[in-house]
Amino acid sequence: MLGFDVAAHSTVTEASRSIVEQDVVVGVRMRVRYLLSAAPGGCVLEHRIESDLPRGLSGRVLSMFLRPRLRRMQLRMLDNLAGLVSAE
Repeated sequence: MLGFDVAAHSTVTEASRSIVEQDVVVGVRMRVRYLLSAAPGGCVLEHRIESDLPRGLSGRVLSMFLRPRLRRMQLRMLDNLAGLVSAE
């Protein structure tokens, strides 16, 4: 869950021209949603991660440890996506 040899898998649950939603398990289950919309001079990509973490103190501690990892994952995914777009 915190990045120590954790197996991961992802399943696309919704896909269209403007939305991709995935069910992702990386030690903890998350719903990842990408929304693409037109904007002046290009487009806007919104990215949202939702997760059902444990309640109480353990959930807050887990959230504190996961937040930096999830931010790094998000930046890496967006960089990969930008690379795919620029390659076309």
